[in-house]
Amino acid sequence: MEFLREFIKEGYLKGVGKMEDYKIILGASAYFDKGILKEEDLKEISEAINKQYKTTEEVEKIDSTENIEEETANAEEEE
Repeated sequence: MEFLREFIKEGYLKGVGKMEDYKIILGASAYFDKGILKEEDLKEISEAINKQYKTTEEVEKIDSTENIEEETANAEEEE
C-alpha cells in the first residue's frame, strides 16, 4: 500500500500547475477519505499548490520594481 500511496501523491504533485487546483484537491481528499493518502501528503500537495502562486507573485513584484526603476531613469534623463 505504501507504493500506491507514493504513486498517487507523486501523480498529484506532478499535476500541480497542469491541472486545475480544485481537481487536485478533490482527488487527493478522496484518496485521504479512503485511507490511502495521509494528512502529511495533503499538506505536501497543498504546499506545492501554494508555491506555484508565490513564484508568480515574486515575478510580478520584480516586474513592477523594474518598471518603477525604468520610469525613474527615464524621468531623470528627460530633466
